[in-house]
Parts: sequence; structure tokens; C-alpha cells
Amino acid sequence: YSLENYQSGLFTSTATQRLNINLPDFKKHIDVDFVIHNGPLPWAELSQGKFAPKRYSFEQQLVKNEFLEPLFKLSEKPFYGVGSVDFRDVETGTQHISAFKIDTTIDDAHIVIDFDGGSADYSYATEPFKLTSLGKLPKINFKVSDATNSFELNTADWVLNSNYDFSDGR
Repeated sequence: YSLENYQSGLFTSTATQRLNINLPDFKKHIDVDFVIHNGPLPWAELSQGKFAPKRYSFEQQLVKNEFLEPLFKLSEKPFYGVGSVDFRDVETGTQHISAFKIDTTIDDAHIVIDFDGGSADYSYATEPFKLTSLGKLPKINFKVSDATNSFELNTADWVLNSNYDFSDGR
């Protein structure tokens, strides 16, 4: 993990978080760009009618590169999010996975995946160390078939609720 291209500004800063994958025969990276609106009254929050003081608010987006190109063929913005950090160092925000559809044939199998996207609202506190999230997946359809067999999975309105407490060695 590394922080790349950090540019500090008075009202707005930018940075890239990089996840480096360094295996013997596989060296790639995944970047997420951030636009950071500095506090105590970040403009991005004020423009939405939110007047509570914050350390900063941010927007994040997955960066297209050769390794991630297949994701960007499915969606212009496959992963993005917004959030803010208050003066108690509690981060709250929403992460989004964009909708996509795959309809392809591999060998003799016809594969269709139709995903309506999803989002997760989250809160992350460092002291005590806790993570809570509420995610919603509106629709996933998955179908694999060939000349003689077919498998189909259809789901709707999934809700994923999680609460993790890592404080006190738990």
C-alpha cells in the first residue's frame, strides 16, 4: 500500500491510494483517486446543506489501468464513493458498485450476469475500533446454459448488515 501524487491545497487536496500486488509472476497495482475537501466546513458538505464541522469530506473513484480494463468495459465508473471524517475521527460514507451486464459464450456455455449495482453506507471509527455497514443489492440475475443443461439464480432486494468491534482484542 502506498499514497501517491498527494497535492495539498487550502480548500481542496488530491491523492491516489495504491494497492501494490507483488507476486513472483504477477506485479500489478490498483489505484483509487481521492478529491479531499478540507474542513472545518468542506464546500462539498456545505453545498448539500450539511453544516456540521468536519475534518474533511472526500470523493473517491477507481482508476482505469491495463489490469482493471475489463471492469471499465462493463461500466464507466465501476467503483466510487463519498464520505467525510468528523473531529472524533469517525468516517462515514457510501460506497457504490455500478450496474453491469455480461452476455457472453465461453466454449459451449452461454453466460448471462445482470447486476443492478449496489451501495453500502458505512461508519468506521478508530477509537474504539469499530466498523458498521448496511449494504443493498437490488437485483442479481445469473444464468449459465448449454445445449442440454441450464442453471439460473435470481435474487432481489438483498440487505447486508454488518457490525464489527475490534476494540479490546475482540
